[in-house]
Amino acid sequence: MATTRKPVIVGRAALPALVAFSLAAGACSAEVTCGCSDADDACGGTAPAADTESATEAPATDAEGPFGYTPSNVDLAVDPEGLTDLVFEGGACASAAEIDTDACSAECVDDERCEIATQSDGTEVAVLVARRFVVREGIDVEVTGKRPLVVLAISDVEIRGSIQAIHPFYHFEGRAGGYGCDFDPSPAWGHGPGGGGPSYGTGGAGGGGHCGAGGAGGSGEEASLSPGAGGLTYGVGAIVPLEGGSAGGRRELGVGGAGGGAIQISGATSILVGAAGAINMSGHGGKGNAGGGGGAGGAILLEAPAVQVAGVLAANGGGGGSGGLYGDGEPGQPGAEAAAGGSSTQGAAGGAGAAGGAAAGCDGLPFDGGYSGGGGGGGAGWIRINTADGTAVLLGTVSPSPASGCATLGLLAAI
Repeated sequence: MATTRKPVIVGRAALPALVAFSLAAGACSAEVTCGCSDADDACGGTAPAADTESATEAPATDAEGPFGYTPSNVDLAVDPEGLTDLVFEGGACASAAEIDTDACSAECVDDERCEIATQSDGTEVAVLVARRFVVREGIDVEVTGKRPLVVLAISDVEIRGSIQAIHPFYHFEGRAGGYGCDFDPSPAWGHGPGGGGPSYGTGGAGGGGHCGAGGAGGSGEEASLSPGAGGLTYGVGAIVPLEGGSAGGRRELGVGGAGGGAIQISGATSILVGAAGAINMSGHGGKGNAGGGGGAGGAILLEAPAVQVAGVLAANGGGGGSGGLYGDGEPGQPGAEAAAGGSSTQGAAGGAGAAGGAAAGCDGLPFDGGYSGGGGGGGAGWIRINTADGTAVLLGTVSPSPASGCATLGLLAAI
């Protein structure tokens, strides 16, 4: 007889230690070799301390306004009058749709209300305001544009399809607030506060950082030809402001992968990520041929009085590029599996991206012929869930997982 899996109701104090069900304990398993000994020191980087304390107070009992709490990062007076449901479903959308944060628009829905808002740090976000926000099963919503995306729904939210912000072809182009890397033949740092370092010799370039540090590029042919450094960490567990991941570094011809995008979904009643649903804000893989660094994972912030995740939340790092011909690193995966570094028969392999319980990206392998050492893997991004009581029902996959220190719970902010 099949065993029925019970929901796990996770509290703020319990979340950092939880590794049940699909919450992987580490990205560097036997299949991903990068010299890791355990999940707390994955790939040579130490996971940051978990944010187990709420950054805000619980909502007031006499809450006013359409939400009953103050959504993070945006200060908009939402008028419920005339708001419509934004439902991405078959028919007009077929199997794919797009939200463009530059144009502040959405395909396949009627009467969308979109505004540009300024965060506390002066950066802009695109804000979609709706009564309900729904992505039907089988629908893929691609977020494009340079601004992060905020969704404000004065009723419930259902994500039964997928939302992602990864360019299908141009690995160096950031989307939804993810930082990119210039497409240029000369070495350079990846863009963003945690951009991966360049390599001016035969070492690989470094992976981008965010919550977790990027992996260093593989060492060069000679000791004097140092590889690119892994990108530094930045941001806080509350994800205020809303910011994407940083890009991997670039070696000559080895373009770094873009960092993952950033999304915030704030619902007035509840948020459900269904069993077939996924939100993937992972980093891109680094370009092969010359050891480009992988991009860091972006950011996912969900907040509502009640949140249930039966599907996938992913803000993983991208794999580093190979130091030989071809061999691009994989983009961050929509799950807890680490993105593989690029491989080639004519050069060193790139480092794996961070995922699961690993916060830091893996280092690229040393030069062994070809053009360079492998590019470093991208570090993990941030995931945050804010609810009325600091608990959430988690049945699916959250990667980076709580064991990494990059996935935390908090309380909704009072009005």
